[in-house]
Amino acid sequence: MPLSNTPRIGKEFERQTAALLERVLPLCYLQGVPIFRADAAMLQDAMANELDFIVHLKHGRRHTLLIIECKAVLLTGRGDGRGNYDPLTPSGHWVAHYDPEKQIKEQLRAQRQA
Repeated sequence: MPLSNTPRIGKEFERQTAALLERVLPLCYLQGVPIFRADAAMLQDAMANELDFIVHLKHGRRHTLLIIECKAVLLTGRGDGRGNYDPLTPSGHWVAHYDPEKQIKEQLRAQRQA
């Protein structure tokens, strides 16, 4: 399955990702996992978030949990307000072009913390 940075239909993209994980890493992932921070569990609108996929990888005694967040919208770096966007880099901002725009790195950090 070719991967690209072009918008798709969200649920179809998640289905394709699940099929790929099932083929490559069967029994190593969970899909659609609701999470919440224990210290925010009773706050309105802070009860839950969903991880699209959690993958468990083991190498020797080292265990790694990988969070996969599927986005069916254009992803770019930070914009300048005139339609110009920085390229995506590991150290830069990641913006999902929803209405309003969503900061993906902030979402992943909150999910990791929860």
